[in-house]
Amino acid sequence: MSTDLVAKARELLRLDRYEESLTAAKAAEEAAREGKSKVGESDALQTQAQALYMLDRYEESLTAAKAAEEAARVAKSKGGESNALNNQARALRMLDRYEEALTAAKAAEEAAREGKSKLGEGNALYAQSQALRMLNRHQEALTAAKAAEEAAREGKSKLGESNALDSQSQALRMLNRPEESLMAAKGAEEAARESKDRVGEANALGAQGEALLKLGRLDEALEAVEKALAMVPAEGVQGTKSWLAGLRGRAVGALAERGQVGRAQEVVEEVRKSAPDEAPAAEAGLAGFDISTAVEERERFERKFHGRLAQPAKSLTDLGRLPDGAQGALVFLRDWASYSTIPLARVPAAETEERADERVAARGETERPVAGGYLLHWGGKGLAIDPGYGFLGALAEEGLVFGHIDEVLLTHYHFDHLDDLLQLVTCFHEVREAVKKGHVAKEAEHPLRFYVSPSCHDALSAFLRRITGHPAEPVSSKSDDDEHLGLGRRVRLAGTVANHSDLTHLSADAAGESQAIGVRMELRDAKDKPLCTLGLTSDTGWTKEVSEAFAGEHPVDVLVAHMGSAYEEDKLAEKYAENHLGRNGVLKLIVDVARARKKKRRRPLLAVISEWGEELAPYRSEICRDLQNGLKREDLPGRVIPSCRGLYVALPQCEPVCQACRRKYANAWVKGAGKEIIHVCKECLYQ
Repeated sequence: MSTDLVAKARELLRLDRYEESLTAAKAAEEAAREGKSKVGESDALQTQAQALYMLDRYEESLTAAKAAEEAARVAKSKGGESNALNNQARALRMLDRYEEALTAAKAAEEAAREGKSKLGEGNALYAQSQALRMLNRHQEALTAAKAAEEAAREGKSKLGESNALDSQSQALRMLNRPEESLMAAKGAEEAARESKDRVGEANALGAQGEALLKLGRLDEALEAVEKALAMVPAEGVQGTKSWLAGLRGRAVGALAERGQVGRAQEVVEEVRKSAPDEAPAAEAGLAGFDISTAVEERERFERKFHGRLAQPAKSLTDLGRLPDGAQGALVFLRDWASYSTIPLARVPAAETEERADERVAARGETERPVAGGYLLHWGGKGLAIDPGYGFLGALAEEGLVFGHIDEVLLTHYHFDHLDDLLQLVTCFHEVREAVKKGHVAKEAEHPLRFYVSPSCHDALSAFLRRITGHPAEPVSSKSDDDEHLGLGRRVRLAGTVANHSDLTHLSADAAGESQAIGVRMELRDAKDKPLCTLGLTSDTGWTKEVSEAFAGEHPVDVLVAHMGSAYEEDKLAEKYAENHLGRNGVLKLIVDVARARKKKRRRPLLAVISEWGEELAPYRSEICRDLQNGLKREDLPGRVIPSCRGLYVALPQCEPVCQACRRKYANAWVKGAGKEIIHVCKECLYQ
């Protein structure tokens, strides 16, 4: 009974009778449940997902596809699992959730390979291609679409071949290769016709119209569009119809721009007579501007923007960033210090003016962040530390989202430590507004809590309270009792002295003491047991008080020391720069902390040297080895490593994670292209 109903639903789907197909598929699901057939249940849900997709009901389609996946897993059907994941990818793409769509499509490919299904593999590669195209990764999209075509041919699926060629056509058009795009679209049309897929044939003809329009062959473009519109079913796929009608309007506009106003008006009159509901789109092309279309586009972009901001934050373990056993991490998102940040904050994808960064260019990026900050991920929550220029961009580059930030710490008022603050607060405001508008679920909204240095408190507290509705907590280095419980009471924060002047008039009090801070962060488990302590100097010159803060009664396990640059004082023994640590200040500090840890018989110190001036980029390895030798001369255990953007220190293990495999801990670092450094494990080092 269930099998017959599924067959009927699929036949109705083929005949473009989507509502009837959906009804039959629901009846099939009920029959399969009564017969306790998980395979039948999965097949019925798959068909529902497809019918709902064609009816432009994407959220419902996604729900049905997820249920189909679960049923297929129970039935141990890799083919069913792959199909369900493909349907999820398709619905997610239409919901503007492109990264999730890509992940689902990759999982579908893996399931299809395990099930030895070339047809499923081709469908999954096609879904990947579509997601990659929406992520503006057009070269990767083209590669995936070509692989999809090959798999479809091996699986003898003309429908899969048509889809793959259509996706190639779209990618080629975006790569400004219109002639090749046109050829691929013609191949897609032929394959769709052989598979009797009218919607696929319409899409292929539309793709030809896009290519012909780009080639300036306007009459041919209009002919292709008219053919395509005649094939679009009356029921469902209204998005396809709107796209084709808009494409015809663009062709009409192009005719008018060429001075062929009479011909353009003829097309509009024909549309008014034959399809009055499509006339506004054609008239908009003649008029050159249609405000309703612009409003729709604005709303679509707004929903897309809000959807990205509201993406759920997965744990770093679930994202595959940490080895087994790690509970959290300190993520380094910094590159260079203040002097480099202004001229290099937004630059073409080049490592220097002379040498292009091939890694960045290969991903299609046109700019990259250079200052950034840090993210402490612990207890399922995130603390953004000093979100400077490019912090949010660096966060996104790591595959992390705004939802990973629950709290923010500002150590002083310099733009390379807080310049993305306004963007971050704006994101908070936009998520709140999106919840009000119903663009995203209520669960996406979460409060932001701020911990700020005295100088930042004076300058920003009123603003932060007005936007977030919560007062910022001032963190001082003046009192031993000034401790704050952060990240769900799992981290104890305490300010440390920082000998550093910033841009506020109140950066020094009446006694001449700086109001910038460093910070100690004691990480605790769910039972309030201390597991490890991190120390971040922020920007400071060396003083005895700075050493005491990190090497006192409870010396830190991980020390993040800000180098700054090389200074005149570093040429002399036991001389220290005033406003930054420099080489001498860092050496003195790590020796003091390592000595205190050795005296208390603690595990060796991990010192990460961070915030380098860009001028020191070629010398980071040499400086860190020099500092390591400084520990050896004192017979002190400990590791000194250079920071780099994308470095994770696993917690509570206090070990750097291999940036190549993410499965093991790094015990070496190597210089990459340009100014890059990458930390790797032994296995990855010798691969």
